[in-house]
Amino acid sequence: MKNFSKTVAALTLGAATVVALAGCAGSTPVKAAAASHTATPTRSASPSPSVGPLEDGLTWKSGLKMVGDAGGGYFATFMNPLMNDAGWAEIPERTDWNGGKWAYKSTTTSCEISFFQGSVSGVTIVPGDDRASTVNALKALYGDVYPVVESSVTDVSLRYGMSGPIKPGDPVVDMLSATGTAPDFGMVVWARVFSSIGQTTYLSGQCESPEELATVTTAFTRFGMLGY
Repeated sequence: MKNFSKTVAALTLGAATVVALAGCAGSTPVKAAAASHTATPTRSASPSPSVGPLEDGLTWKSGLKMVGDAGGGYFATFMNPLMNDAGWAEIPERTDWNGGKWAYKSTTTSCEISFFQGSVSGVTIVPGDDRASTVNALKALYGDVYPVVESSVTDVSLRYGMSGPIKPGDPVVDMLSATGTAPDFGMVVWARVFSSIGQTTYLSGQCESPEELATVTTAFTRFGMLGY
């Protein structure tokens, strides 16, 4: 793990880390919903009525209901709890609402968080298998570093339909996490690919001290996601 930070640095543009990779890829512009306890998104065209609302969340199985139609179909959007959080400051030069990417810097630690929703080049989509597709997303995002972090890959979840920590009985969004650390660097990515629509979503966080990564993962658990 000694060379992890150097390897990551070679794959980044400035401090953008994996967001830089996504920024160089073709992206489907989608917007993140602000954090709230209720979410009533609107679209110019309604999703296919044959699919119905995604009330059971976006598990690996139920996420396959995300399908396209003449009006564009479903897509997934993050619900952003950092927007009005004094503990996190937006990084304007790395935030592009129309490009589907956002970045924030902690006001109390060395950590930064970025998140993206759209299309990432290099991700091999496995039809009908969101989990396998998500593994491929982690491979694409980490690049040559992936063998170093592969043993850390773990199933994680976000709350579906609203931001905030998951409560018993809440529908969830299945994701995968991968973490890498070195003496002077720590990085974690939570990702999910929706194979039926070819969309990649991920949260990435990095800190100058790996001991501070708990700040990032705690913030991650406050995000929500919505499919509509």
